[in-house]
Amino acid sequence: SKDRVGSSIIRFNNALTKAASKPMEHRVLILLPRCLRKPILEQILQLGERSHCETATVGGGTAARKVIERVKPTGIVAIACEKELQEGMTAVFPKPSLGIINIRPHGPCKDTDVEVAEVEKAIAWLLRR
Repeated sequence: SKDRVGSSIIRFNNALTKAASKPMEHRVLILLPRCLRKPILEQILQLGERSHCETATVGGGTAARKVIERVKPTGIVAIACEKELQEGMTAVFPKPSLGIINIRPHGPCKDTDVEVAEVEKAIAWLLRR
C-alpha cells in the first residue's frame, strides 16, 4: 500500500538523518498536525518548551514550509501522515529531519494521535541529550 511504502521512505530518511547529522544548537523545530488530539498536542507543546524547541501547529505542507522559512531551524521533528512527511522531508532535504507517523484511529485528519515518547526520543536524538 502507499502507506507502507511511505513508512519505509520515512524510516530510511530517519536512518539517513541519524547517520549523517551532528548535534543541534537548540534550533530544533517541532511541527505538529492540526488534527492532533488536544491532550497530546498539549503534552508535546510542554515537551517542546522543556526542550527549548520551537513548536508550530500546521495544517499542511505549505504552512509547514512558511514556518520553516521563518524559524530557520537546524533540525526538524515532524509529526504527520506518511504523505505529508514524505513531501516535507523532500522539501527540506538536506536539513536533518526526523518524521513520526501519526496514528489515525478515526481516519485521516481527525483526532489523530502519536506516541509522545517517540517525539521525545527524536528531540533528544537531534539535541544529543
